[in-house]
Amino acid sequence: MTDDINEALQSLAALDASLKPHVGTSTSDAAILLAEQALSAAIPVAFKMFLTEFGWGGPRGTEIYGLSDVLSEGEHPSLVEANLTARKHGCPAKLLVFASAGDGGYYAMLDSSLEDESIIVWYPGGTSEIDDLEVSDGSFGGWLLRNVQDAIDLQDL
Repeated sequence: MTDDINEALQSLAALDASLKPHVGTSTSDAAILLAEQALSAAIPVAFKMFLTEFGWGGPRGTEIYGLSDVLSEGEHPSLVEANLTARKHGCPAKLLVFASAGDGGYYAMLDSSLEDESIIVWYPGGTSEIDDLEVSDGSFGGWLLRNVQDAIDLQDL
């Protein structure tokens, strides 16, 4: 799945600035480690690659929670804050929410210790059984690539 994330990151970087108005800058390995410690979770490699290159944000219409070495928590969509809030609403500790699904749900990835790259949709107040959750995409790279393509497709509407 490394090809998916590499293609997605290249596609996001190549987007016209108007299609990625809210994208951060690179995040340090130290900030990623602090986030993992705060969440007691292992961030999957593909998402670490996104964080390392962009930090947070995404193509137009997509807000990916992330990390920043230069902005405070309230100045960008925070991965840590989003997950701490989600856990208060029943999100399993082995899930990492990273974006709103737009319908009250959240896109989430599994803690990398589970060795499953699937992107799933979790709803506050819904089931907390990971096996019962809807799979959205096979990987974060595939999910991101789809969202980049959606931004390109929607620019002409």
